[in-house]
Amino acid sequence: MGSNLTSHVLEINGPRRSELSAVNTAAPTASHSTPAPYVWVAALVSMILFAIDTWWPQLGWIARPLIWLGTLFHELGHAIAAIALGGELVQLAIYADGSGVAMHRGAYSGLDRALIAAAGPLGAPLAGLAFFMALGHRHAARLLLAVLSTFLALALLLWVRNLFALGFIAAMALGLAWVAWRGDDRVVLAVTAFVAVEMSLSAFTRLDYLLSAGANTGAGALPSDTAQIAQALGLTHWIWGVLLALVSLGIVGLGLWRAVRLGRGSAVVQPS
Repeated sequence: MGSNLTSHVLEINGPRRSELSAVNTAAPTASHSTPAPYVWVAALVSMILFAIDTWWPQLGWIARPLIWLGTLFHELGHAIAAIALGGELVQLAIYADGSGVAMHRGAYSGLDRALIAAAGPLGAPLAGLAFFMALGHRHAARLLLAVLSTFLALALLLWVRNLFALGFIAAMALGLAWVAWRGDDRVVLAVTAFVAVEMSLSAFTRLDYLLSAGANTGAGALPSDTAQIAQALGLTHWIWGVLLALVSLGIVGLGLWRAVRLGRGSAVVQPS
C-alpha cells in the first residue's frame, strides 16, 4: 500500500462545557495519606469553570486553556497511535479556537487508519485515567508529569509548527517540568488531580463531535475522526461515534471508580 498523508482534526463548536508527611506505616492520617481532597477540589473547580463557560460565555476565556489542553491530548492520541503503527508524524497543530490537527503519513492498512482515528477521541479519557491511577503513588504522579513534559518538549522540536501551538505547548512543558522536579508533594497531587478530572470531563463535553461527519478547524474543513473510521472500515460515522462514546464513557467510569476509592481512603499514597 502506498504512502499517504492523513490529517486528524478536532473541532470545538460552542461552549464546553503536602508537602505530605512521610507515610506512617502504623497509622497514616487521612488528610496526609490520601489524595482524595485534591480530587474533590479539582472537581469543584472544574464544575465552576464549566458553569462559567456555559452560563457566562463572555467570561469563557477563563476556561479556554482547558479546551486547549483537551485538544492537546486528543491530537497526541492520534500522534502516538500513528508512530506506534509505523507512520511518520509530520505536524501537530493546535489553534486558538480549540481545534487541532495531527498530520502524518505511512503505509497503513484500513484497520491502522481506523485505530489512529479512534485514538484521538480516546486520548483525553485515557490520559485522565492514567492520571487518576497515578494519584495513589506520589512518585508515580511526579514521574508521569515529568514524562509528559519531556514528550511535549520533544514535540516542540520535531512536529509543532504553528505559532499558537508553540506558545501553548511550551508553557505546558515548562509548567509540568517545574511541578515534576521542583514542586512539593501537595503541588504534584493537586496538578495530577486537576488534569485527571479535566480530561475525564472532556469526554462528556465533546460527545457531539463524535457524531459529526466533518470539522471546521484552523486548517480548514476536514472529515471528522468518525468519518475517517467509516471510510476505512465501513458503516456510518454516527455508528462509530456511538461506539467511541461508549468506550470513552467506560474509560471515564474506571477513572471515577478510582476517584471513589481515593475518596473512601482505600487507596493511600504509597511512596513508590
